[in-house]
Amino acid sequence: MKKFLLVSVIVLFLAACGESKGASTVHENISEDMANDTEQILNTMDTAIEENRSLSEHELSVFNHYLAEYNGKKDVGNLTGEEEILLITTSKIVETPEIYMTLESDKENYETLKTQIQNIIKTGEF
Repeated sequence: MKKFLLVSVIVLFLAACGESKGASTVHENISEDMANDTEQILNTMDTAIEENRSLSEHELSVFNHYLAEYNGKKDVGNLTGEEEILLITTSKIVETPEIYMTLESDKENYETLKTQIQNIIKTGEF
C-alpha cells in the first residue's frame, strides 16, 4: 500500500510539473504582463463571439487601455522587438473588434489571427 501511495504521489507531482511548465510558455523577450494582458483581450473576444454579442463599454475600455499602455511603452522605447510584433498584431483586433465578429468568415479570420498571436507569445515570431 505504501509503494502504491508513493508511486501515486510521484505521478501526480510529475503531472503537475508538466502542466505548469506548459501552461506558462512565454517567449523570453515578451513580458508576462503583456502576455497576460493579450490573453485577456483574446478571452474577451472569445466570450463575445461565443455569446454572439458586441463588446460592452467596459470591455472596450479595457481594449483602449491595452492600446494606450503598450503604445505608450513603444513610443518611449520600452518594448522589445518581439513585444512590438505582438502589439501590432493584437492591435488589429483591439482597434476594430467588430470586423471579427459578424460573418462566419470574419470569425475564421479571427481564429487565424488568434493563433498567430498565441504563436508570437510562445516563440516571439509571427
